[in-house]
Amino acid sequence: MLQDAYLQGADLRGADFSQAVLQGAELQNANLFRADLNQANLQGASLQKARLREANLEGAHLIEANLQEADLRGANLHRVDLRDADLLEAVLAAADLSTAYCRGANFFMADLAGANCGSANFQGADLQGADLSEANLRQAQIQDARLAGAELKGTQLHAAD
Repeated sequence: MLQDAYLQGADLRGADFSQAVLQGAELQNANLFRADLNQANLQGASLQKARLREANLEGAHLIEANLQEADLRGANLHRVDLRDADLLEAVLAAADLSTAYCRGANFFMADLAGANCGSANFQGADLQGADLSEANLRQAQIQDARLAGAELKGTQLHAAD
């Protein structure tokens, strides 16, 4: 159990944190490249500027987590719970957010270019100024989401609600 752990700036490349309890952990600037965080509990964790490129976060709980400016390029976020999480200016290009639960999350100025967000729930999320170019939002729920200034060139919105 690593609840409230202090791991700022730690080099955790390829680490296996699957099903770990990292609730409230301090992981700012940590290098989690290709780390396995499958079904980990990261509720309220601080991952600001963390490097999570190609990390596996499938089914992880990131409720109210701080992911500002985090690098999540190519990460697996399938079925992740990002309720009320802060992803201000985060980079999620080519990430898999299919069936992710992002209700009320802050994606202001985030880069989601080419991301797979099929069947994801973005109800009430802030996507203002976000780059959603070439992203897949098929069957995504976007009711009450704020999209002012978002880049939607080539975005697939078939059956999005």
